[in-house]
Amino acid sequence: MLHAAVPIFFGLMGLEWLAARRRGRRVYELRDSVMDLGCGILSQICGVYLTLLSLAAYRLVARTAAERDLSLIPAWPEGGPFASPEAALGWVIVFLLVDLGQYWMHRASHRVSFLWACHLVHHSSEQLNYAVALRNSSL
Repeated sequence: MLHAAVPIFFGLMGLEWLAARRRGRRVYELRDSVMDLGCGILSQICGVYLTLLSLAAYRLVARTAAERDLSLIPAWPEGGPFASPEAALGWVIVFLLVDLGQYWMHRASHRVSFLWACHLVHHSSEQLNYAVALRNSSL
């Protein structure tokens, strides 16, 4: 998925730069943009290792769960997640709960000192442009 997003992202950055140049504005500074891209690359590299760690944890949970009776957990519905109104509603609820969790995590990142220390990099740019979206914590 990332390989498809990168050209689109750089294309949008180019369009933003051209639009700003037409208006006589300077929205990109080389040092700041290099930092944005560096943070994005580091975040993706760390993300690979965090994903591997997550997969190992999922495997451990799956092995442990296989040893127990989990008949209370509904099976994946035949025909996919939207095969029935109940399954579709479940997926909508999950989507909303995940979105709500991300909102509260972002909010906590502004209020809790340790989380702010990780999140601060996202707010450290003096420029406000499309590339700043890459400034994410590696944690």
